[in-house]
Amino acid sequence: MGVIRKTKSMELLLNEFNNSSGAISVINLIQKLGGEMNKTTIYRGLDKLEDDGVLHSFLGLKGVKWYAKCNGCSKT
Repeated sequence: MGVIRKTKSMELLLNEFNNSSGAISVINLIQKLGGEMNKTTIYRGLDKLEDDGVLHSFLGLKGVKWYAKCNGCSKT
């Protein structure tokens, strides 16, 4: 588990999950945060948060990737 840097991008991503009670699709994140950061930054941030055990992801219908905040998840 790495150290989460307190960058503006990470703060924006974490705020989206802190203000949500469920999973958020990557498409919704790109639509919401596209004016603040580019897609590559969003994907890198999501990958980092997932690697660090803060978020988990799953594939929904039509192959869309969704992310949710971990709550008692175990990393294997």
